Amino acid sequence: MPPSHSDLLAAYLELHGNPLALCSRFSLSPIQLLALFEDPVFRSRLQKVEEDRHRAAAVKYQAIAADALIRVMNLTTDPIERRRAAKALARLSRQMGTLAPCPARRELPTPTLRHSQRPRFYLQTRRRRRAARP
Repeated sequence: MPPSHSDLLAAYLELHGNPLALCSRFSLSPIQLLALFEDPVFRSRLQKVEEDRHRAAAVKYQAIAADALIRVMNLTTDPIERRRAAKALARLSRQMGTLAPCPARRELPTPTLRHSQRPRFYLQTRRRRRAARP
């Protein structure tokens, strides 16, 4: 009796995706192995398992990153570093789906300063850069 798709999939995952080891364990010929991987049921199950693995790894690494950012926020006294860590944590939270993105904030146009409204130091720095060019 040939093994079922679920048995083959379980063994394939247990063997860390090694098709040669799968062939040797179940005495499959190369044609049978190719037929197995061409089967849409087997491919869909394998794809779902891989997606679940990737999703679990992403959640794990996002949690590690969140812990590191919280540690930075709690340990540092520099307000700039705290703000950067908080901003990165908020961005990470939105990626994880725990916070909804704020649509009102995205719709606002970015403010631009006219030449006369720019700070004086900005204009002076720009003039120095132009003068320093060869």
